[in-house]
Amino acid sequence: MAFDTLKNNFTLKNGVMTIPEMLIASTLGYLKISGTQEIIGKMNLDYQVGIPWKMIKDVAKNKLSRNKDQTEGSNEIITAAEDSKYLYFKVKGDLDNFEVNLMKRKK
Repeated sequence: MAFDTLKNNFTLKNGVMTIPEMLIASTLGYLKISGTQEIIGKMNLDYQVGIPWKMIKDVAKNKLSRNKDQTEGSNEIITAAEDSKYLYFKVKGDLDNFEVNLMKRKK
């Protein structure tokens, strides 16, 4: 697996790191992530993760048909299309105790 170049500016203030929305692209697919992470104490986190519907459909199709992922072994980075639609999740809690929930449409 290989990743595309990751570029972002993190803000660190009063022990809280803020991550502006960023796209992470790799040979397996891509996703969006943003949120905050405390770097002291229990390391509370609050992330929003967007997974493209196309990736969800491809995984489901491959699972149901028992086919191997067609991108397996590929060195090509998969990037987002302009019209990509995402399913968003909220990850909130700390490193030992967190919850993952579906989010309503991200604004």
